[in-house]
Amino acid sequence: MNRLILLVGSSASGKTSLAKELAATINCNAISLSEILRKQAAKKGFSSLHDFFAAVGVENAFAEIRVTCFNLIKLNLDKGTVVVDGVYDSKLFNSLKKSFEKELFVINVAASRHIRKRRMILRKKIGEKQAVLRLRKSDAIKKTIGLFESIKYRDFTVRNSGNLNKSLELIKQRIAKLK
Repeated sequence: MNRLILLVGSSASGKTSLAKELAATINCNAISLSEILRKQAAKKGFSSLHDFFAAVGVENAFAEIRVTCFNLIKLNLDKGTVVVDGVYDSKLFNSLKKSFEKELFVINVAASRHIRKRRMILRKKIGEKQAVLRLRKSDAIKKTIGLFESIKYRDFTVRNSGNLNKSLELIKQRIAKLK
């Protein structure tokens, strides 16, 4: 059976890194909804998601990509298992849940504040205070758009301790039990 594996969680918890590695390991496609949002923002002339959200509103930004994301996920799922990271939008999540409930497997990726802050500093090349502020802002946006809806529906939580391979192994073990 083809699986729709969603990796959800707070900002800088390691979702995208784990999604890419998991997809490579189980030989399937990976889709990053955050990357789709970034492309939409750039297409509209914004250099950052924060600027895009400030200009058009968080709900409107997600509404602009909702149908595109759903169709992209469906197209990939028709071909095989697909790993998707960044499903914070409760409306998209509920559509996926309704349409693909039998195929759906939701993994909450959690990480400590320290690890998330360190990842943000490395990713954005910013200082500690800026990283903390950015994490708060990103988390607030994700909560507003519906992150807790997808976390509430999770099949299990993997704690990212900073060791990508360890987290990946735990996820692979859980997925193996699905078959």
